[in-house]
Amino acid sequence: MEALTTLKTEINHLSFTPNEQDSLCKYFTRNVEQINVVVTFLPDYTTDDEKRGYLKSLISTPEQPIDGNFPNVTSLQRAIEDVRTELNLKMESEFKKVHNALETSLYSPGFVTETDKDKEVRDKGSGICFPLKVTESTKPHAPGKFSLPPNKNSTDVSEKDIQDYFMNECGVLRNYVPIKNKLKLTVEDTRNSPVLGT
Repeated sequence: MEALTTLKTEINHLSFTPNEQDSLCKYFTRNVEQINVVVTFLPDYTTDDEKRGYLKSLISTPEQPIDGNFPNVTSLQRAIEDVRTELNLKMESEFKKVHNALETSLYSPGFVTETDKDKEVRDKGSGICFPLKVTESTKPHAPGKFSLPPNKNSTDVSEKDIQDYFMNECGVLRNYVPIKNKLKLTVEDTRNSPVLGT
């Protein structure tokens, strides 16, 4: 309470204008904890002008923010607009990258869900038959022909024997040097794949 009385006496002594006195009163009402600090530092100033300047500095608003270099509101608005535009461009660029990656993966031939594969096998599976003609070649491993088909003269060849034979021939084709050097041939045995339901 004594500090408040001392401060009030100093303010009256320094002959502030009524507006300045009103501003100081509002400042100390909002910042009660500052009263003791101000009363402690006020005697360090020797002249009335220095004391008046110190108290005015408490109520004056700075023209520029401490962390920025904005002399007026217009330059601050321009700076905010520049940052906003830059962020919009960066976000748009990143969204385009994500969109393109998603579009590429969706339309690539390898992107099919297991449900779609199951449906395709069910729809087209009944019409699928062994697509290659079983022929005999004089060369042991001629490309595009089968050399030793299973039970060539028999009519009761099991499906498993034909599939095993076909996978072996595909393995030979995959390792055949002219094909291996020019193409990337992928051969997969999908007979036991859960997608095909076997």
